[in-house]
Formats: sequence, C-alpha cells, structure tokens
Amino acid sequence: MFRSWYGIQAPMINSSGIELSAIYGFFNTILKLLNSLEPSHFAIAFDTKGPTFRNEIYSEYKANRSEAPDELKIQLNLITEKLPTTKITSFSENFYEADDVLGTLSNNLSKNLDNHVYIYSGDSDLHQLIKQNVFIITTSRSGDLKLFNEKEIENTYEGLSPHQIIDFKSLTGDTSDNIPGIPGVGRKTAIKLLNEYKTLENLFENIEQIKQLKLRNNLDEYNQNSIKAKELVTINQNLNIDIETDKLLIEQINQSNLINLFKEFEFNSLIERYQKSFFKTSKIESGKNKPKKIRLHIVDNLNKLDDLIANLNSQSEFALDTETDSLNLRDNPIVGISICFNDSDGYYLPLQHKDDNNLDIIDALTKFKPILESENILKFAHNVNFDYSVLVAQYKKLNLDLNIKNFNFDTLLAAHILNYPNLGLKNIVKDLFSIDLKPITEIIGSGKNQDKMSAKKIHEVAEYAIHDAYYTYKLKKILERELIENNYQHLFEEIEMKLIPVLIEMQNNGMPLNTNYLNDLDKEFTIKIKDIESKAKNITNKEINLNSPKQLSEILFEDLDLPKSKKTKSGYSTDSQSISDLKNKLYDKLKSTENYNPTLEDSRNIQFLTLIQDYREISKLLSTYIKILPELVNKDTKRVHTKFNQSVTATGRLSSTEPNLQTIPKKSELGKLVRSSFAIKNNDQELVSADYSQIELRVLAHFSKDENLINAFNDGEDIHNFTAAMMYNCKKEDVTSQMRRISKILNFGVLYGLSPYGISRQTDLNVQQGKDFIEMYFTRFPAILNYINKIKEDAKKTGYVSTFFGRKRYIQELKSNDKRIQAHGERMAINMPIQGTAAEIIKLAMIKISNEISNSKISSKMLLQIHDELVFESNKSDSKQLVNMLSNIMTNVVQLLVPLEINIEIGNNLGEME
Repeated sequence: MFRSWYGIQAPMINSSGIELSAIYGFFNTILKLLNSLEPSHFAIAFDTKGPTFRNEIYSEYKANRSEAPDELKIQLNLITEKLPTTKITSFSENFYEADDVLGTLSNNLSKNLDNHVYIYSGDSDLHQLIKQNVFIITTSRSGDLKLFNEKEIENTYEGLSPHQIIDFKSLTGDTSDNIPGIPGVGRKTAIKLLNEYKTLENLFENIEQIKQLKLRNNLDEYNQNSIKAKELVTINQNLNIDIETDKLLIEQINQSNLINLFKEFEFNSLIERYQKSFFKTSKIESGKNKPKKIRLHIVDNLNKLDDLIANLNSQSEFALDTETDSLNLRDNPIVGISICFNDSDGYYLPLQHKDDNNLDIIDALTKFKPILESENILKFAHNVNFDYSVLVAQYKKLNLDLNIKNFNFDTLLAAHILNYPNLGLKNIVKDLFSIDLKPITEIIGSGKNQDKMSAKKIHEVAEYAIHDAYYTYKLKKILERELIENNYQHLFEEIEMKLIPVLIEMQNNGMPLNTNYLNDLDKEFTIKIKDIESKAKNITNKEINLNSPKQLSEILFEDLDLPKSKKTKSGYSTDSQSISDLKNKLYDKLKSTENYNPTLEDSRNIQFLTLIQDYREISKLLSTYIKILPELVNKDTKRVHTKFNQSVTATGRLSSTEPNLQTIPKKSELGKLVRSSFAIKNNDQELVSADYSQIELRVLAHFSKDENLINAFNDGEDIHNFTAAMMYNCKKEDVTSQMRRISKILNFGVLYGLSPYGISRQTDLNVQQGKDFIEMYFTRFPAILNYINKIKEDAKKTGYVSTFFGRKRYIQELKSNDKRIQAHGERMAINMPIQGTAAEIIKLAMIKISNEISNSKISSKMLLQIHDELVFESNKSDSKQLVNMLSNIMTNVVQLLVPLEINIEIGNNLGEME
C-alpha cells in the first residue's frame, strides 16, 4: 500500500473525489502476481495499528518514520473494510508486523517440500526466510518481477546464505527502520566478516583476531548495538496463527465480488486487462499430494544383502525402521528391517516371517553389524529408543555383540521439540505431505482378529515397512532444518539425543523387585481391606460397596447429613478432594468449639471419612502395584523393566510407562511399604539415591534474581525455615513446624500459581488469610512477583514460554476468553520454564554420570529416574566413589546464581531411603 501510494506519480481520484492511488496499485500488483505466477493458494499479510514487540525492545524503532498521510489512512481503512467481500484471505497479528506473519505462513507452508512458497515484498529483511522452497519476489526498476532464491542471495551478498542475512543486518544496522549497527561497518565489511567468521556470535568470540584496530574497537564498544539489532531484524516464524489452507485456494476468491469492487472504485482498466486471463487453471494442483512411487527392493538373499551393505558403506546416512510382533522392548523378535537413503529406493530385509523366504537371521545381522557400529554413517529413525532397543535385544538373543554408534537423529523427538501436535509418523506425514500412509491395522488387523507381523507374507509387509523408512528419510530433512531455524540444535543434539542410550541402558538394567515381600503385603493389605469394610458396615448399619460413588453419596449426604459437595452428573461428588474437604470442615468445626470436644456424631463422621480414604489408598496400592508388579517381572532378569519416554510431557520431563515407576508413593507410610519391595538381593550390593534438593526453587531464584531467595540459598539456609522467619517476622529459631509447613506450601505454591483458595485447602488458613499470606510473600520476595508478571505478560505476547536451554511450550489457553481457562494457561506459563529447566538439568547430569561410570569402570548402574531423583545400584565397595562422583557432577552440571545441592541416601530398598 505504501509503495503504491508513493510510487504513483499522478493521484487517481474517482468521480466522488476520493483518492484511490494506493488501492489501485494494491490490486494491480495482486492481479499481476496471480496472472504471472498462477499459484494454487494466495494470502496477504497486514501490519496492525499500534506498537509491536520491537518497540518494547527498542523505543526508537522506526521512530524516524513520519506518520502516514490522512489520504493514505483513508485508503487503508477502505481496503480493510472491502477486502473480506472478495474472499481473499488476509492475516495480521497484534503486537507483530506483517513480516512476522509472512515468516510464520512461509514456515508452516514450506514444511511440505513439494510446496513452493513465494513471498512478494521489496523488504530485504525477508531475505532471511529464503530456503530450498521459499522464494522472495520483488518488482525491479523496469517493472518486471525479480525472483530471489538461495543462489541469488549468494550472488547478491557475495557468498552469504539466507540465514546469515540476520547477522548481516545486525552489523550494518538498518537506517530505514532506525536500527543502529556497528559504526564503520557497511555492506562490504559485514560481508567480509561473515564470510570469515560465519556468525555474529563467533565474530564476537574471536574479536581479538581482527587486525584493523578501529574496526576491532568499534566491534567491542558497540557490540550491544548488534545484539539488539539481531532481536529487531529477526523475523518471528512461529506465531500462533490458525492457517486453514483450503481458505487460501485461488478458487475461493469471489471473482464476481472482486469485479464489483473494481466497478465501485471505477478501476475499469483493471477489469478489462485481467478479465480474460484471471483465474486460469493453476499450474500447481491443489488438493492432496499423491504418494511418490519408489522402487521397492526385497533383500531376500545374501547376494542382494552384500550389494545393499556395499551401497550403505558409501552413504553418509540412512533411515531405518524395524518391524516386530509387539511393542515390547526386550522380548520382541525383529520380523524385518526397512532402510532408505535416497528419494527413489527403499529396501526391506525379511528376517523372521513364518513360512516365507527370509534371510538367514544370523548371517544377515552379522553382515549388518559393521554398518550399525560405524561412526561414519548416521542412522536415524522415528522413535530411536524402540528401534535401538529391539536391535540390541535381538543381537543379544542370538549371542551376537552389538555396540551401535551414530544412531543420532530421532524424527519423533525432533517433532516433539518443534511442538508438532501429532507425533505419530503417519500423522506427521499426513500433516506435512497430505499423504495417508497405510495403517498397521490394514496389515495385521485389530482387536480379536489381530495377527502377528511375523505371520504375514513378506510382500504384504515390505511396502508398508519401506514407506515408513522412506517418509522418515523425507521427514528428517524438514525437521533438521527446522531445528536449526529455531535454535534447537543444542537441546536436541546435546541433551535429548545423547540421553537416549542412557535411557536404553537404564531400561535394560531394570529395577530389582522382592516378589515374596509383595505377596506377603498382598495378604496383609487384603486383610486391612476386609477390616475397613467391616468397620464401615458397623458405622452405617448397612451393607456398603465403598467403590460405589452412588452408595457413598447417599450415605454421606443423606444418612449422615454431611454438607453437600460439588454437584456432578451422577450426584454429589465423592472424589478424593471432596472427601478431604468434608473432613477438613469437620475439623474446622471442632476447632471453633471451646473445648475442642467432638460429639459422638462428629467422631463417627470423621471415622467414616477416614475409612473411605484408607480404603482407597490401600485399594490403589493393591491394584496398581502389589498385584501387578510381580506379573511384570522379566523371567530372565527377574527384574521390572520400565520404558522412559522423552516425548510425552510438554515441559520436557521424562515419563515412565509399562509400568510407571515414577509414581510409587513415598509420603504415606503404606506407600513406603510398597517402595520397600524394590530391594537388592545381593548382600554385596546396595541402592544409592541422589535427589536434587529444592531444584525448582533454585531455578526460580536464578530466573527471578530475587536477592532474598538467592542469599538464602547461597548461605545454605533451610529455605522453608528462612521463608517462615521472613513471613512471620520472627527469628529463625522461633519458627514452629506449623509456620514452616505453611511457608513450604507458599514456596512451592508460587511455582504452580497457587490461589488463596488453594492455600486454604492445604492449611488451616481461610481464603482471606490465604490471600493476605500471598500478598505478604510477594512483599518479602518482590522480584519473584516481577518475574511471574513478566512471564505472563511475555507469554501473552509471544504465545509461548521457554526453558533455560530453549525448549518452548506454546500455551493456547492464554488466548481464551474464558477466565478460568486463561488462569490455567497463566499457571502453565509460570511453571513450565522452571519445571522444564529442572528436567533439563537432571538429563544433563544423567548423561555425564553415565559417561563417567563407563570411564571409571566401577560396578555401579543407573536404574531409575524419578524426576529430581536418580537411583543406582552399586557394589558396596564402590559406593563411596559413586557418591563422590554424583556429588561432583550433579552439583556442577550447570552454573546458576545459586548452588545446586543433592541429598544422598543409601540402603537395601527404596522404602528405607527416605
């Protein structure tokens, strides 16, 4: 619009006296583009009124620009009002510029490599968006369209690539946007520096190598200019924009309304010029992409395998996928292996199909072993943990050694880090390539009719398996580029990928379990259940099923006439929180009496509520752990083997499944009895636990930079006692256990956005007192409140929060108009950076500890991670060395503003290590 306004020499004024020069130029350009390029999809990005996030970074951003003339403002408003009638889709985003919208659109649409994305703009800032299938088009001085691709950028900027444009502009600055750069660094100098040092960061790290004294001094003195300029010129490609590609189709444009609009504006020349040529059949077909036909090679004899091995030895990388009979990581024979290393061929190695022409599995895996162990060939898969694990297990079963190396790219983990909504391979392929891959149920069936993969013929499985490997190969190219573009390389390569072998080793090590002890506990807890049922019957004088919410509701709210809880579809709630609230209300009633003397009725009600709580706890322990765990013991190792998942939680925390060993209760006495079943049998060995002390509060101290919190940790204070002394304005030695308990709730509550009501439910404070305590807490720790407010504010502007190592979580709830949902989003925004950073710290520690144990040759193994805690088994003779190792690594794995500390426990079982 601005270019059209200033570019037209003689103003265009219609019969009503309204100037329409900018509008004419706007539509003339659109129609020229559509007629020349004949795209399948089309959209427009607009700036919004008001400041953007760049103005907050630098108040002088674009301050040199004069205000738009009134005549232009009128035309801008007309476009905004009239464009929707044409069904031409437009995007804009508050607090961002059109460049950021274009960056986001191109980033999303270019994920499908078959799409070619063209951006029309004369703004050279957009050159940073150019890549394999993203191009910039501008109008040359002669009026022709000029296309910028990667090669053209390299020519224009004398060797630089598109991703270096950000650093180029960070050095030179941008006078049109009033962005200062480094004095004395113009185009020629910036190109020379970046060709030599590649990145801005590397340039500043090697500043002493600059021989020109004035240039070196300027770089050193004004480096903050470049750092700020980089923030300003970097286009945000990850806005939360809802892109419905069907609405972008050219066919969706209402040609009739567009022509009527031209008539209204009296643009008769546009109608005449484009009426015959506009809306021709697009050169780019819209709709679904057809799956590319690739050559399928079934490697069913050793000669073919030798040829494949020779071919693989000449490759730098390949995608791999295993076909198995189940999802078990240990006892799961490999039926076949599919491989892909180019865009046209896929290979399938049949190994254990029943009654079919398989390769000899020992010969095949022996020949394949050097490939898997090669450091020079990158292997990658979608869910490396699974493929890596079943390969190791299969080789072990055949008494073959295997030391896999360079299995260093996982498309599942990459997609998770990049916040893809659907992580299954077939879902991602559908999202990116618009291709429906054959589901596994088409091969093996489902439900009662499900068959094993090994029961299927080779030709039935080969195409399915090869397509999985082929699209993993295709997907890796896209995700690898996106990881780089979003600065996720360190998180992905140094943390998540390096953690996989550590987790696999832990999964293989397993947890020792005393099944005899659990059998005894089963009998003991079953007796307790019967005793509770008997007591409940005596209290209510009727037969009662304590598992029935309906019966409980009748007894509690009708027979016992207790205060009614929240209403649900099936009646009044009897969930655990409701039972706890009822019990607290009874205790509050007793506290208000003069002598704290309960009536028989009060005692009966409290006893009944306690019986319900005890019954539920014991029942859960029985059904979740005591009866189940013995059935999960591996018959060969006599241990329980869990699976650790890196792609489940939004914060980056590990999760544990099949079974979940991270939720074994440890606060209650009954829970500790279950924990005691995880026990070492060998008298020469023991368990060692290393638990980070208050790591999330320490991360909070680092992020918030609150002096009181930092000083407390640096002085080695009991943080909850310290907080209590500040809250109650008393000496530390005068703090009572109750004061400390409330302060502990507050300390951890701020991490989760705890409300006054939440505090009242966990303490003997009422809601108003809870509110007062929160306000007092933030008075004592003001920087924490500032940090929380800034996190919420930034999250609402950007749509995401991030951890210490750059993991992002996008929080859609912050956009909700529902205050409850928005408040939930705010709590997530507060907690995620802290919990996610704590998770990343312990992951780094795990990697370092695993390497150190391997190098030291001590007889110690990592068995389990329970969020902030690591559990090891060790020869008693090596435990001291292990403890020293843990203390050194875990407390120094990252440098925060406060020290990291750990608690070490040693024992024969987990129950006694508290």
